[in-house]
Amino acid sequence: MHLHKISVSKDQAWKSVRSLGDTKSAHFININKDALPFNLPYFSQLKRCDQITTNIDAIISECKGMLGQS
Repeated sequence: MHLHKISVSKDQAWKSVRSLGDTKSAHFININKDALPFNLPYFSQLKRCDQITTNIDAIISECKGMLGQS
């Protein structure tokens, strides 16, 4: 096992990490483990995704209620 540190631009990060993950031979280490979540650059995007998920769950629940399902 070898430890390598790589840096990629934000534009290429998703594609790069996805490609490494597809090989199933990479293990990722969180180098921001001591950082508070709201200080991370993508925190607002994660928060927005969480809000959207909550809204979708509420809509699904409402639809099921209207159809008499549970």
